[in-house]
Amino acid sequence: GTRFNFKDLDAYVERPSAAAEARTHFYSIWNHPRLGRQPGISIPTSTKLSGTRAAVNEAPALITQFIPVRFLTGGRWDIPPAVHCREVHFVHDNFFGKRSNDIEDGRKDLSSTLKLTEIIQQAHSTIEIENPYFIPTRHWRRVFRQAREKGVRLQLLTNSVKTNDILIRQGAYMNKRRKLLPRGWEIREWQGPQNLHIKAAVIDDSIAVVGTYNIHYPSERLNTELAVWTADAAAAAYLCQTLDKHRRNAVQIDPARNRPLPESFEGYQPAPFSKRAKTFFWRYSLGLLLDGIL
Repeated sequence: GTRFNFKDLDAYVERPSAAAEARTHFYSIWNHPRLGRQPGISIPTSTKLSGTRAAVNEAPALITQFIPVRFLTGGRWDIPPAVHCREVHFVHDNFFGKRSNDIEDGRKDLSSTLKLTEIIQQAHSTIEIENPYFIPTRHWRRVFRQAREKGVRLQLLTNSVKTNDILIRQGAYMNKRRKLLPRGWEIREWQGPQNLHIKAAVIDDSIAVVGTYNIHYPSERLNTELAVWTADAAAAAYLCQTLDKHRRNAVQIDPARNRPLPESFEGYQPAPFSKRAKTFFWRYSLGLLLDGIL
């Protein structure tokens, strides 16, 4: 509903193998000397711990009450999933220790990037992507170029000036957009009223991906990202329904003129002048200078 600031999508996974890997990954970060609790932070009191446990126990009921949980569960946590997949895989970054002057380095590797691009490279016909901050790095541009050379149809749904909450990234994306359109991309931009925050993809109507990964530099090099994916046609069809619904709330970008096509979205209204002006400023200032790291 409109009372939520962000339009998001989560996948509730019951597959034991994926859940076990996710749990191991969580605790590897939680217990990491550089990534977990830092020295000097006080241990919470028993009263605070008791309150925290109570809040955690109440969380599923609160989530079901206040957030429309629809994907794969039909809206409830206590019923069987709407789609039974053969297998679900968990994608995540790994962390490694590199000692320099006896200081452990907690930098991440490129595991999530490499796995997700490997999945994309399996495409033979279509790649449908929903991503809020789409500023593909050199690595991602190469993967998409190779897909296009195979004749793969590339479709993108992303934020518009009206709905993006980080206008400097909207400006950087728009600089990229003028290069993407001539390369065969079909682009639609979300019209709100919420900010689009969904990171999902469907490949060849047979692979479904849902996660936290934005296709930009911070997700590739800096942020801790993860995703779940399945090579299951039923799950892909289920996710396609969601993507199709979102596309109906988006305006198409004219590939010839690099502008929204008002006739493609009933009642289309451009973003307020203030947001357009700010985006223009960021686009032709830091959006150009910081293009590779936004």
